[in-house]
Amino acid sequence: MLLYAITQRSLFPGAESAREQALLDQARRLARGGTHYLQIREKDLPHGCLQSLVASLVAVVQAEGSPMKILLNGPPAVALKTGCHGIHLASDAPANAALDARRAYDRTGQECIISAACHSAQEISERGAHADLLLYSPIFEKHTPKGVNPGVGLSALAEAVSQARPTPVLALGGVTAHNAHDCAAAGAIGIAAIRLFLSDEWVPLLRP
Repeated sequence: MLLYAITQRSLFPGAESAREQALLDQARRLARGGTHYLQIREKDLPHGCLQSLVASLVAVVQAEGSPMKILLNGPPAVALKTGCHGIHLASDAPANAALDARRAYDRTGQECIISAACHSAQEISERGAHADLLLYSPIFEKHTPKGVNPGVGLSALAEAVSQARPTPVLALGGVTAHNAHDCAAAGAIGIAAIRLFLSDEWVPLLRP
């Protein structure tokens, strides 16, 4: 099962410096624990601050000698400059974002891994041909500032997996250590989450 962690430093307590340090510590634990992907999702940061934080996160993972792939939910130029393995395309990303990112990486002789957010059959069709991974959501009920999102359920996940094939799909949205295997049974190649990876609750998922 592929494990895809997503960052959100605002979930850590304290001032900005403390939150960023906590994020670095989290990346170190994820790298040591064997997580496969880390998506840096800190879209509120200005360009310079984002670039500095991403570079620090990449350095932490590299220092651990981890094969974990780092994807930036942000400008491809920042991802490339800081040593990320690729980018994540949010649902509002421009239609040509994947092609532009691959071209930028190709010019440096590097492979660009692209994951993309999908919430509907149409988005799967539009993004499946250009992404290496699709994050389909929300699968389970989620509580958000806007209210409760009931999620699409495991049957819809199975349909998404079938439609996206051969592009692999990860389940996102309300995923926990308790329902992750249900997602795999529905055909997902793995799971993606934010809160699940704040503690070590995810570690048993790596066991056969």
